[in-house]
Amino acid sequence: MVGLKKIILLFGDAVVFWGALALVLFLRWQTELTPELIERHLLPFLYLYLLSGMLFYSMGLYSAPYLLRKTEWLTSVFVGLTIFLFSATTFFYFYNRVDSGISPQGTLLLFWFIFSGSFILWRIIVETLFLKNLLEKTLIIVENPESRSLAEFLKKANQFSLAISRILPYSQENLEDLNKIIVQEQVQNVVFWGENLRLSNLNLGLPQLLLELNVNFYDLSSLYEQRLQKIYLDSVSNLWILSNVIKKRSPLMNALKDLSERLTAGILLIILSPLLLVLAVLIFITSRAPVYSQRRMGKNNREFTIYKFRTMKADAEKFGPQWAQDRDPRVTRLGQMLRGSHLDELPQLLNIFKGEMAFVGPRPERPEFVAELEKKIPFYNLRHQLKPGVTGWAQINYPYGASLEDAKEKLQYDLYYLKHRSLILDLTIFLKTLRSFFQNPTRE
Repeated sequence: MVGLKKIILLFGDAVVFWGALALVLFLRWQTELTPELIERHLLPFLYLYLLSGMLFYSMGLYSAPYLLRKTEWLTSVFVGLTIFLFSATTFFYFYNRVDSGISPQGTLLLFWFIFSGSFILWRIIVETLFLKNLLEKTLIIVENPESRSLAEFLKKANQFSLAISRILPYSQENLEDLNKIIVQEQVQNVVFWGENLRLSNLNLGLPQLLLELNVNFYDLSSLYEQRLQKIYLDSVSNLWILSNVIKKRSPLMNALKDLSERLTAGILLIILSPLLLVLAVLIFITSRAPVYSQRRMGKNNREFTIYKFRTMKADAEKFGPQWAQDRDPRVTRLGQMLRGSHLDELPQLLNIFKGEMAFVGPRPERPEFVAELEKKIPFYNLRHQLKPGVTGWAQINYPYGASLEDAKEKLQYDLYYLKHRSLILDLTIFLKTLRSFFQNPTRE
């Protein structure tokens, strides 16, 4: 069903895109519209079509639920369309030097308005009339019905296109009736929920008929990774580390990535220097304290000094290091504005320029907290295999939290990034971070 949903969305989005282009060409040229003029527009707009697909994928518009009563859906669309407009304008600025016959000034703006309106209308119609009925019926066989993780998963099941049809306790009797239940309730997924219910350890004695059914079977480790996009921490072992973390990476590619990030950070520091100076002066005037620096844990457990704009009172830690809180009372009025706009993170460009941080990676924690977390959470030190990042997979997927359980949850997302890290995933994280600017002002 997830695959069918994506096919429907991809096909419909393509029809909307090319239909909008056809309408724009007709409105602008009408009787002067020729096959040569159409052909001339096809190549540049093919690039824009691919760009729009990448942006909408990064915004989660092919996987996240479109809950029309919530703002997340429209926010994702508006952010994606805005980035698309600026990207398309930049693209045509350079493309016009190659083919001066393309004059996108009026065409692009008219196309953007028609495409944006049509896209939003199409998504509302398809979600309302069809996609909400494509949730996959899922049966859960559970070891412990009181599991906190199970309760949290049930709350978010529809986000992963799952409709929970039944929850059964793990027993031989239920396993023997599994085939009948799947057929009667048209189940598409069976999930074995429990630390000891791993598919490799289960002696199901499945009948041939069950094997022939088109059903997905998951244990916690496979479900977490494929649907929740994080790594089930209890499935991590030394073998997992050797298979997924200790990988041969190209020294040349690593060096090029590091160089490009440091150059980009340097350029941004120069461009943003007037803004940085103004904010630094405002912070000093309002709090009578230096901007902000703090020791954090970096790659290979090396400590470094992180730079941020101060958002808390000067005496915020007079009683020693403390976890930050959601809606922290220690935050100043100016600090609330800086946090809400994420401007307090800008000085970390200096950390990237120095090679201590990357744009994307696990969030750096304070050494005092790391020492405690490494004792209580297994494999916590794995997140220090990479440079810490200004943003990351855990930051965009997990809401603000400051507890041992929150740190464990965020580690599972960090491990997923550690296993699947790539340029495409980094770009996805970056674009979703842009979306979060408009959605989630409270964070760590």
